[in-house]
Amino acid sequence: MCREAQYTTWKTKVIPALVQPYMALRFETKCGRTPSVIKSSPLLGRQHRPCSCGRRKKRIPVEVAFWDHIERVYVTYCLCHPASETLIKMGLFGCAPIEPSMAFDVNLLDLISTNMTFLAPNVGGWSITLETFWRERGYSLGQRERVRRRFSNALHWYTVLLEAVNKCVVDSIRPPVLLYSLPSVPAGASIVPATEEGDMKPIDVVDDESNCGDRGKRRHEEDQEAHPRSKRRRHSLSQASDTNHVPIPVSNQKAPPSLGAPPPMAGSSSTHVKSEQNHQPPSRPLDHLRKACPLCFGGDPKASPGNGDPNVIVCPDANFTQKCMKPKYDDPALQHPLSHFLPQEEIAEMERQVEERRNTKGKKAAAELLREMLKPLLPDDVLDECERSFIAAQEATAKASGKYYVDTGLMALVCRHDRLLWIVNLTTPGEKQFYAFALINRLFREIPSHWRVGLLYDIGCQLERSMVKHGILSEYYTRLIFAVLVFHAFGHQWVCQLLYHPRKHTAFGLSDGEGCERFWSSIRRLIPSLRISGRYRRRWVLDRQFMANKQDSFRLLGLWIRRKWKACDKKEKEAKKILDAQGIEAETVRVEWAAQVKAQTAKLTRQTKSAGDEAIDRVLELRHDRDELQQRMATLQRELETTDAALTETRAALAEDVLATRERLDALTRRMQAAERSLGVSGRTKLEKLKGNEFLRFRMNAKALKSRIRAKVISQKFERSCLERVYRHQVSRDKDHSQTKGLLKRGHQAISKLVSKFNAIVDLMKVAKRKGRAPPNIRLPVPLQTKKIFHLDIDDNIWDEDGLLEVESIDPPGWLANQAIRDAIPALLECDRVAEERTRLLMEEKALVYWLKEEKKTILDAF
Repeated sequence: MCREAQYTTWKTKVIPALVQPYMALRFETKCGRTPSVIKSSPLLGRQHRPCSCGRRKKRIPVEVAFWDHIERVYVTYCLCHPASETLIKMGLFGCAPIEPSMAFDVNLLDLISTNMTFLAPNVGGWSITLETFWRERGYSLGQRERVRRRFSNALHWYTVLLEAVNKCVVDSIRPPVLLYSLPSVPAGASIVPATEEGDMKPIDVVDDESNCGDRGKRRHEEDQEAHPRSKRRRHSLSQASDTNHVPIPVSNQKAPPSLGAPPPMAGSSSTHVKSEQNHQPPSRPLDHLRKACPLCFGGDPKASPGNGDPNVIVCPDANFTQKCMKPKYDDPALQHPLSHFLPQEEIAEMERQVEERRNTKGKKAAAELLREMLKPLLPDDVLDECERSFIAAQEATAKASGKYYVDTGLMALVCRHDRLLWIVNLTTPGEKQFYAFALINRLFREIPSHWRVGLLYDIGCQLERSMVKHGILSEYYTRLIFAVLVFHAFGHQWVCQLLYHPRKHTAFGLSDGEGCERFWSSIRRLIPSLRISGRYRRRWVLDRQFMANKQDSFRLLGLWIRRKWKACDKKEKEAKKILDAQGIEAETVRVEWAAQVKAQTAKLTRQTKSAGDEAIDRVLELRHDRDELQQRMATLQRELETTDAALTETRAALAEDVLATRERLDALTRRMQAAERSLGVSGRTKLEKLKGNEFLRFRMNAKALKSRIRAKVISQKFERSCLERVYRHQVSRDKDHSQTKGLLKRGHQAISKLVSKFNAIVDLMKVAKRKGRAPPNIRLPVPLQTKKIFHLDIDDNIWDEDGLLEVESIDPPGWLANQAIRDAIPALLECDRVAEERTRLLMEEKALVYWLKEEKKTILDAF
């Protein structure tokens, strides 16, 4: 209980009272450039008078630690003037709020806290380093654990003070605008205001006789600041601190805000719904967004990109490596004053709305309207294939164990400049859509009602289908433009890429949507330490890291714009070189591209395969699987026969592999026979026709092979991206991934064999056509290149089924038959994207200048 009471004293009383003295210290020492004056308090006489608070003053020794030496200072304190206040005026920060036994130089704490924003947090390493450094200079501080606990406690609460000061300065320059009204003050709640001098009113001593026993025990308990060894269960402070504490209002003296839990966003569902109904859209982005990214939200609110382009482009993404294990005890509640986390109540309300929408059955008129809205979208079979390609689209698939982790990951919303807007704490094993909807809802609530948003998401096609199908956030649907990420587009079907790929879609410029991947990379060093941290401690460290990263990258925004201008020039030069080489008018290329999109998207909606055709394709795939297993079986049997009899373990392993392969082959044969029996009369007739028509058999086999090659390459691409990420960040774990490398190598060989087999069938089709065994005007598929196929470029031949379809045009269109037009289409689209990017860059340059002028005026008005 002593530690809990001390925590409450730090958070609600001491830290708010230290804000003004610390700011005065920074002013007097010119932000630490000049040393502060350190001197001991004078001796107290025997007949000294009590303080105005009614208690007698005490004079205690404090060990003051600098980076190069340690000295002893005597400090006088009482209830109205605690030792922490006296120490901060001398440039020192104590390890305890009332009666510290050790204090540290604030410049030293500044250095260490800054270091931990660029390296992995390691309080234990720093404490051992300092203690060893001091010991070599003749200073002895007792046991090692003694220094570590004091240093850890002082560093933690010093960072809390820094954030409180930052919040006070921000609110002084620009008063906060609350989206939700503050709750009424409960009866009995006390407000602890700060005086003009930064002093506190009398407070209860945490370590008096009634709580901690005699004086010796009092000092011992106070020295157990950060991690006491007591095994008794600690009670959570979240209810006590959040219920009895009310935020301090900002007064004329710029009193610091409280660090307690913020006012609840919604105490119940009805409260949240009422606030949603009463919410009025702002005339410009709110201050949080303007500070988060001046390029996106800091410009003139009347400026518009035009042509229906989005005003801002954002990207949500989830990460399941930033997990937190279930703690044995709950840590005390502490929230960052400028937290990026969405309140849990807001997320729970969005989850309730999503489930309610999905379980609601609409009326007949609503169903007809839904069918009309679904017409512009892709067919369900295409979207289902995209869903199967991405684990993120499968909400029921667990990515983190809910049994061992209380927080399973994070989902962030970043703008196209890789700057964080908001983040959500994940508590479910899978990636649920309501997390993304909660981020989208918050974004639209803080931007003007006429703004449009471009959304780049791994499964943007699935998110749009959910919005349309269930009417989720329907009020924002017309203001959203969906697209998929550039580097994850290979997991989508070709038809889906035609409509959702940002390089094929208008209005996205050269935005790649991979800002979240770079964001996760910037905080990956926090994974080990935060996985075993407390829940509130984890969020505190993450929020501080977010603020530090944004502050560090803020000065690079101008360089970011210049780098994008150079990229536009380079890409335009390369694209125009291709267009000039082809010698085709741009208007002709645009017409061909529009015809290609119309034909390839209409093909699936108008000529969807029947169930019999799909069953035939399934039979052919099963036959290919059977042939592969038969080859595998023969190889294993040969190895078993040639293995020396003395190698008993090797022969036993090979025999076990032969037995397992034979069982798989028997099961696959039974499935294939069952599939052939279920074809029906027409299906069996068509299958028999394949045996008699050589060319038709070649074409069906080639089509099945190409589908299989495409699926294998996509699967290997996902595995390889994970392995490359490991190599990039943790090269030392090479041995741990040797099995994955072996699997990739074997997969590469298997794909190469399939490509060779496909090209052999294409050669047989050419021979059959030359011998007159095929229609004269039939088109033949293009052979695949083994090296090029693994890139999975959006314009590769792996995606099209030219020459493999049953209905062939006598006069093929230019986008299909003319190679010059096929090469010119991507180049023209690249030029279009470059033009869009330049328009957006010009608008962002103006926004940055506008924001700088506005910030300058705001600061001058404040002072």
